[in-house]
Amino acid sequence: MRFSVEKFSKIGERDEFSLANLTHAYPEWDKYRGRFAAAAHGREEMDYKDFLIDADPNHPDFLRLQFRDPFPPLTSQERADIYNEMIERTLAFA
Repeated sequence: MRFSVEKFSKIGERDEFSLANLTHAYPEWDKYRGRFAAAAHGREEMDYKDFLIDADPNHPDFLRLQFRDPFPPLTSQERADIYNEMIERTLAFA
């Protein structure tokens, strides 16, 4: 929680849409940008792997908001380890 407040609260103070726009610049959501632009309502299945893709530091929303992604890039091994842990935890609660 502390990390989120420290890294993202200033963006949220700008206006009610800045934080939403920023979070939508991350790969897990950004891949659906065109689909939601065409039809604002609906749902999409999220893939755990998409949460582990490094954000594009030159994404237009990052540049517009003068935001630098606080998450360090992951190595292939880190990505695989985290993904496997996510799956294990999901199966434990199924």
